[in-house]
Amino acid sequence: MSQLVWFRNDLRIDDNPALAAALETNTPVFAVYVEISKQHAGSAHQNALRMHQLRAVNGELAKRGVVLRILTAENFHQAAGAVVDLATALRCNGIYANRESGIHELERDQFVSNHFHGRVSFYGIDTVQPLGTITTGQGTMFKVFTPFKRAWLSRWNEALVSPIKVSSQLPAVEPSTEVDAYTSRRIATLPDVSHWLHPKNTLQRFVQDAAREYDELRDFPAIDGTSKLSPHLAIGAISIQSCVRSLLRGRSIGELNNGESVWLSELIWRDFYRHLMFAYPDISKDKAFQPYTDLIQWDNNQRNFEAWCEGKTGFPIVDAAMRCLNTTGWMHNRLRMVVASFLCKDLMIDWRWGEQYFMSVLIDGDFASNNGGWQWAASAGADAAPYFRIFNPIRQSQRFDEQGAFIRAWIPELKDLPDKAIHDPHGWCDKHQLTTAYCSAIIDRSKSKDRVMTAFAAAKEQLVG
Repeated sequence: MSQLVWFRNDLRIDDNPALAAALETNTPVFAVYVEISKQHAGSAHQNALRMHQLRAVNGELAKRGVVLRILTAENFHQAAGAVVDLATALRCNGIYANRESGIHELERDQFVSNHFHGRVSFYGIDTVQPLGTITTGQGTMFKVFTPFKRAWLSRWNEALVSPIKVSSQLPAVEPSTEVDAYTSRRIATLPDVSHWLHPKNTLQRFVQDAAREYDELRDFPAIDGTSKLSPHLAIGAISIQSCVRSLLRGRSIGELNNGESVWLSELIWRDFYRHLMFAYPDISKDKAFQPYTDLIQWDNNQRNFEAWCEGKTGFPIVDAAMRCLNTTGWMHNRLRMVVASFLCKDLMIDWRWGEQYFMSVLIDGDFASNNGGWQWAASAGADAAPYFRIFNPIRQSQRFDEQGAFIRAWIPELKDLPDKAIHDPHGWCDKHQLTTAYCSAIIDRSKSKDRVMTAFAAAKEQLVG
């Protein structure tokens, strides 16, 4: 008798109920991770972080007597088949994994359950509140965040579980040389993410120091005022439960200060988007939560889209954000809203184009959160921004990067401009009869609101008609 633990986006030892359950059988335990090359493959930065975390997991598993293997597949279906074949070859009588909420992930797991001639056990999903448990009085999923948050907060104590410290009675083994060799080869071809390592230390530093000022600092991209934990949450190097427990440190939610409470709200947003995806699986199929918005006639100008991707729109805060993203795999949350609004409502490009591009480059690419954020920005999702709300990139820049520190870091063409000029360099240069090497603006924003209002009104009329 032996067991197989299937790692997915839960690349950690502690707070891993599937691993804990397998080790509690006191029988030989193997582990497997399948790297997907095409379907939901992740960005280069995220894959680099994942390889580093796999190396760490490999060493920790060996201490607990578990040998890790890495397989490769193009898509979820192939991955499921590979896991069944491995479990069969190892003569395992059980497969253990932690649940994932996406529709394709659920189909993958159902395939394993149907084709493995043994026990397949799935454990808690990576949310604080179990999926389907936070509902309205009618038993339906909340469509607005604020009442969802109130219901979430009313049940936080019963949902937060004790830390799972994974121990083993199995004798230690040597770390898999196969895994070390594989991850080393992959890391050599991927971006350097060494500054992103050590998720537990990152969490502890944030909750002990920066969390208390989170509400005051989180909107300024030139300041290190956010947790930087989303890359680790995305690959499961830490759990959402551990984030909440570390934030509370034995306190009640009522004892949190403003900064800590605002960060907790961000974690609740993460739960909200996962609950939405579970309740409305069409979200996983490129469908908008607001059906009428699927009828919008987007402009989808390819040249403008490429300029947006490359950070060459002529709007400094947008371009600085995109250049930072392309280089580092990271974008500040405030800037995600700014560039998404610009793409959807100034350039009138389908939010799905931006959603897919983000997933291809983000180090913290997470389908539920990324999809939810893009639908929010495009006024297509649950509790989305009103369609007439359009972020003004110049005002956003003036407000949140007043002295232009972030812009100068990523747009060297503008480094010598005065602070007040850097937010609208073309207007300033025209006024002073100067020229700049910085690219020209690709659109006239004065017409954006009228275009958006017309497009959304036409879509609503088409649906009603």
